[in-house]
Amino acid sequence: MLIKLYPRVHGRFTLLPVLGPILDGFGRWLLNQGYSTDCVREHFCAIRRLARLLCQPGLGSVTELSQTKLQACAPVAQTR
Repeated sequence: MLIKLYPRVHGRFTLLPVLGPILDGFGRWLLNQGYSTDCVREHFCAIRRLARLLCQPGLGSVTELSQTKLQACAPVAQTR
């Protein structure tokens, strides 16, 4: 599925730490749920940022993820 969406750069996604091994299945699931390919691509752009953030606490695999660790990656709310 990633090869279809990103024929030249799919390896950038599959090699991402923590999330790379599950991304092909995630992309396929999004398409099966009716998401457009443009929307799926937007999700994948966000996944690259998320993968960088997940490496900071030193996660080694997706099985080590928790709701608390994911919430720690969320942008800080700005108050005015």
